Amino acid sequence: MYNMVPQAFVPPHPMPPPLHPILSFIAIVCIAILFYVVIIVVSVVVPLFILLVIADICDLFCMPSNESRDRDLEDGERIAHQSEEIPYSSCFILNIRIWASLKMLIVAVIEVSKREKHQALEKLPPLVNYGSKEIASTCTVCVICLEDFKNGQSCQVFPSCNHVFHSNCIGYWLKKSPTCPICRVPVMFQSCSQRYT
Repeated sequence: MYNMVPQAFVPPHPMPPPLHPILSFIAIVCIAILFYVVIIVVSVVVPLFILLVIADICDLFCMPSNESRDRDLEDGERIAHQSEEIPYSSCFILNIRIWASLKMLIVAVIEVSKREKHQALEKLPPLVNYGSKEIASTCTVCVICLEDFKNGQSCQVFPSCNHVFHSNCIGYWLKKSPTCPICRVPVMFQSCSQRYT
C-alpha cells in the first residue's frame, strides 16, 4: 500500500543551529528600545488625554444654557442676550487663572527641588587630596572620566559608600543626577544620614 519506512531507519530531526550571540544581543537591544518607546508614548499620550478630559469638563460647565436665549417672536429666530458672552469670557478667564496657578505650582516644585539639590551638595564633606590619609577607599580610577587618580588631585569622597571621584567630574555629575555614580545612593540620603549619626 504505502511505502512505509520503519521508525528505526528515519534519521532524527537535526537540532536548529544555536543563535549567534550578536543576533541575541540585537534582539535584546530591539526589545529594550521598543520598551522605552512605549514608555515615552504613554508618558505623552496619558497627559494629553487628561488635558483633553479637563478641557471637555470645563467646556461642559462653562457653556451657556439655553435658558439665556430668547426667541424673537416676529422673526422666529433665536436672539442671544448680550450676557451670553459673559460665560465664555468668564470660562476663558478661569482657564487662564488655572493655567497660571499650575505654572506657579510647577515653578515652585522645580525651585524646591533645585534648592534641596543645592543644600545636599553644600552638605557634602570638603574636598580631599588623593593619596592623603582622609581617603579610605580602594578606588584607583574615577568611574566618571575613567582616568587614574594621581596623588594630590582634588577628590570628593561620599561618606556613606566611600566612593571617590575627581572633584570636577562629580560636580558635573551631581548637577545632572544627585546620586553616587557607582551605587546610586542619593546624595540627599547621605547628607541626611551624616546629620543624624
